[in-house]
Amino acid sequence: MKQKIKKIPGIRLLVAWRKSRAEKQFLEERQKATAGAVRKFLDSPGPKKFQFGSGGHRLEGWLNTDFEPWVPGVFHLDMRQPLPFPDEILDVAASEHCFEHFSFADGRKILSELHRCLKPGGLLRMSMPDLDRYLALWNGSPSSEQVAY
Repeated sequence: MKQKIKKIPGIRLLVAWRKSRAEKQFLEERQKATAGAVRKFLDSPGPKKFQFGSGGHRLEGWLNTDFEPWVPGVFHLDMRQPLPFPDEILDVAASEHCFEHFSFADGRKILSELHRCLKPGGLLRMSMPDLDRYLALWNGSPSSEQVAY
């Protein structure tokens, strides 16, 4: 019995090491896929259209990215890090219901990076939830639509 107890911690450590190794391999493969998608995007002819915070909403002809991609054709990108684009390369950058998830400081950095990457006259389109709608849930006066939500 004593011998089995001594072996159990070693087995647990081995399992934890394998998970860590598998996770490392997953992250490396994800990084390579993103790098390849960015290269293909930059080398392709036509307007450069970039979507961040794509979720499951993939746009054809765009580079679609998300922090945690879960659909094919959407690639991992942490918007809090410098964007992997040269200056003034993007014609359009867009995001829906993503920007509100960043802190104020991160938001400023992201906007600065997007400004750096957009061509002069380029378009930044972002939509966010109606803040008043969500605040009403806390201030005690929700509409019937909000109550149903």
